[in-house]
Amino acid sequence: MAKSSVVEPLTAIINQSLATGVVPPDWKTAVIVVSWGFDETGQPAEELTLVEMPVVSQETCIRSYSELFERFISDYTYCAGNRNGTSVCKRDSGSGMVFRQNGLWYLRGLVSLSVARPNEYPCDPTHYVVFTDLAKLLPWIYSKVSDY
Repeated sequence: MAKSSVVEPLTAIINQSLATGVVPPDWKTAVIVVSWGFDETGQPAEELTLVEMPVVSQETCIRSYSELFERFISDYTYCAGNRNGTSVCKRDSGSGMVFRQNGLWYLRGLVSLSVARPNEYPCDPTHYVVFTDLAKLLPWIYSKVSDY
């Protein structure tokens, strides 16, 4: 797969992240997920929705709900969320988390896990959300798409 002008900035940011092992601080206040999941009433959204959420440390995430998050947090994930009722939900899995830096948009992660409320609304927006960290999987992604 030939790298384009869109892929090159993504690669540079991901390589910086891999080298440092941390999410740069400016991502914490401006990461965005856009999706078609459920709305605040539990109904499928009729319009594309956008939510901004800060990235939090794995330790913060695990401490918030250890019996669940300890099983799903790994070196290939990160957590984000407001814990204020604004979150992603069912049908949002696979949606991209993006951020803007120096005028360009970058894809960093994919929605992987949100906490469900038993027998109620499909998710609990007062919990953090687990994202697959694409930066950590970039070598694997390149190995899978190199033949296309």
